[in-house]
Amino acid sequence: MKNYKNLIILTIIAMAVAVVSCKKDNNNDNDNDNDNDITPTGVVLDRQTASMAVNDTLTLVATVQPTDANNEVTWQRSNPSLAIVVNGTITARAVGSANITVTTVDGNKAATCIVTVTPQIFPVDSVTLNQTTATMTPGQTLPLTATVWPANASNKAVLWSTSDTAIAIVSNIGVVTARAVGPAVITVTTQDGNKTAICNIEVTIIPVDSIRITPAQTAVALEVGQESTFTAFVLPANATDRTIVWSSSDPTVATVVNGKITAVSLGTAIITVAAQDGSNVTNTREVTVVLPNRCNINTPGWGNDLGTVGFATTTEFPISGNGITQIWSDAVTAIGCQKTAFSGSGSGNNNFNADCRSNPDYPGDLFSWCAIIRFQDVLCPGDWRVPTTQDYINLDIAFGGDGTVTTDLDRLDRYINEWGGAYGGFCVAPDRLVSQGATGFYWSQTEHNAAQGNDMFFFPTGIIAPQRWEGKLYGLTLRCVK
Repeated sequence: MKNYKNLIILTIIAMAVAVVSCKKDNNNDNDNDNDNDITPTGVVLDRQTASMAVNDTLTLVATVQPTDANNEVTWQRSNPSLAIVVNGTITARAVGSANITVTTVDGNKAATCIVTVTPQIFPVDSVTLNQTTATMTPGQTLPLTATVWPANASNKAVLWSTSDTAIAIVSNIGVVTARAVGPAVITVTTQDGNKTAICNIEVTIIPVDSIRITPAQTAVALEVGQESTFTAFVLPANATDRTIVWSSSDPTVATVVNGKITAVSLGTAIITVAAQDGSNVTNTREVTVVLPNRCNINTPGWGNDLGTVGFATTTEFPISGNGITQIWSDAVTAIGCQKTAFSGSGSGNNNFNADCRSNPDYPGDLFSWCAIIRFQDVLCPGDWRVPTTQDYINLDIAFGGDGTVTTDLDRLDRYINEWGGAYGGFCVAPDRLVSQGATGFYWSQTEHNAAQGNDMFFFPTGIIAPQRWEGKLYGLTLRCVK
């Protein structure tokens, strides 16, 4: 019985040992399945560089070597504000560059990918213009505005072009300038996507519809040699071509240059101003040229027709001195004159010849101041002219005077000899010649007042007056200067 009990005890012990041994074997199997004792020798990424746009994502693949080594890894980025990386998936947040690094947990092996983040690109869908048609006139400008869509498009740059530069041109900011009449197409093109929009331009003219002239009177009277100026205003003010041309129906009566009228001879002329844009718009003024109304031109003997006029001689008298240089002509003589002949009377008076010449001893015909003014272009041809009072003052200064009245026999001698002066006398009326051989009188073209003209004179006693005046109807000698 005792042995039987011992056998049972031994059996129980053996079974317990077996159970413990089985448990131990099972624990060893689990360790072999869950633990990897191979240390990684390296890790590689599927790319070493990458380019991304903001908000793009990219997944990097890391391969641990050897393939049966512990494959646990961690991820880091060098610029946290630029990108986020989770289990190898990168999300770009800002423009710039960052290093994305993968590192093995076991062995600390690492690999890096350099990621460059660029701005996010929003492509252009279309472009529109603020105007698609426009009517312009030559010289007018029109600013066009281009709008690129979508509003957040990355590249909004545009280029402008025209279909016809002769009609219209366009600047690089969209300002259109009309140049000539006709059609033109203005095109805007996006740099991104080559999207386009157009504006059809039609360049037309604004015609002249009227021309206003000032002064407003339709008929104007001018004296021979007198000038007057008309001013023309083209209407409307924005007419495309505002060019005008002035003309005279008879330039021998009156000429016109840019609205300035010059009375030439007796008669009537129509002054016309005309638009040049093809509208055929004109306006006119009638100009009547009359004799000077400041002179009694009906007094017999004072020359409605001077006939053929020329110099008495071809002698020239060059004068210089005290900074003054002049050239004077001889006394002017009318040949074949149609004036009424003088019939002088009274003691000391000499008769004019029937052809209106003065006594040959004192050459030079006598003319009224009115005749001088009316016919000055005939009496002093070429580059000669009727002298002014200042010319006589300068003559006196050249001879040593000061241009004022004086008595000087020495200077009088210079007047007689160097200047070629003569005591031609003068006429106080058409029938009375006075002081011939005793007094020299010479007209200037300078008016003293309504009834008198300026002149210079000298007496044999030595009195010289470079500044004097006589009645415009008196007959005085004329000499020309240049």
